Amino acid sequence: MSFSRVMALPAFVEIGRGLFPRLLELLEDHGLHHERIVVTSGPTFTARLGEDLYHRLQRSALTARYLQIASSTLSEVERLREALREIRATLAIAVGGGKVLDVTKYATYRENVLLVTVPTTPSNDGIASPVAVLEWEGLTHSMGTQMPTGVVLDLDILEQAPERNVRAGIGDVVANLLAVDDWRLAAEEGRDRYDAVAAMMAATGAEHLLLHDPAEPRRPAFLERLLHALVLSGIAMGLSGSSRPCSGAEHEISHALDRLFPGLALHGEQVALGTVFSAYLRNHPLAPQIRDFLRRAGLPTRLKDLNLTEEQFLEAVALAPETRPARFTYLEFAQPTPEEVHEILLRAEMV
Repeated sequence: MSFSRVMALPAFVEIGRGLFPRLLELLEDHGLHHERIVVTSGPTFTARLGEDLYHRLQRSALTARYLQIASSTLSEVERLREALREIRATLAIAVGGGKVLDVTKYATYRENVLLVTVPTTPSNDGIASPVAVLEWEGLTHSMGTQMPTGVVLDLDILEQAPERNVRAGIGDVVANLLAVDDWRLAAEEGRDRYDAVAAMMAATGAEHLLLHDPAEPRRPAFLERLLHALVLSGIAMGLSGSSRPCSGAEHEISHALDRLFPGLALHGEQVALGTVFSAYLRNHPLAPQIRDFLRRAGLPTRLKDLNLTEEQFLEAVALAPETRPARFTYLEFAQPTPEEVHEILLRAEMV
């Protein structure tokens, strides 16, 4: 008897220049003939793109609605769900960064509406993943959603993203190298099921990125490699049915920093710091290379880069396991004492 894997993947992923002006043509090319469409964007610099697309849909005699997403909260999800129901939408197009994509992913999932994403910043691996990070009761929660039907990555738009956001995307991708090891450990300890195919996909993009100089992350050749890695991360999450291929102890530390010091830094920046610590915690063979790569990318690798004291970082490490109680990582396995954390920080040159 043979078995096969059945899963949802994006029907298409387009990477190139001049794609956004041709978006309606691309939808037709991929068989997405829809007459009732909701467009979402952010309220600031992505609003121009969202409004432009909305007006193009109107000129094409399609029924369309346009919403600006202000935050990644459940109230914004409900507002979008209402708009989707109002016109009986069959397709949503999300143009923006993480908050826009996350809210639109979850709302379309709840309303059974197809989704095409047009990311405007490569700051994290949510651009092609079936996971949405939403806020309620002062905490962030990772929610399972649908995989986008299509992902359109226009280099003309993405090259204009703030360099800090691009660097944050690098931090989120490189974390995969530690996350897959944590996942394998959890399986060995009988705490999870390991999917080697998903792990291989998540790690491959990160390993490939390490081979290239990150000093100028918006350079077209490097940006394309980063986008490939982010898409592979999203697909790995789809394969596994969770964020495990891309989220381990380093993400738990970032979530703890979010709780203790809200607004401290971008997600990928905090993850980069957690990745360096996690690499040295487990004596990863690539620990020095990972640290030096992230440092050259301009990401935080020392506590002072985020204006953290050692006591504050110790507090975050202690809290980290509570942020994802069902997740087992090397942090839960090792349970480092404050003295051991101090020694790791010295060895990793984080202080």
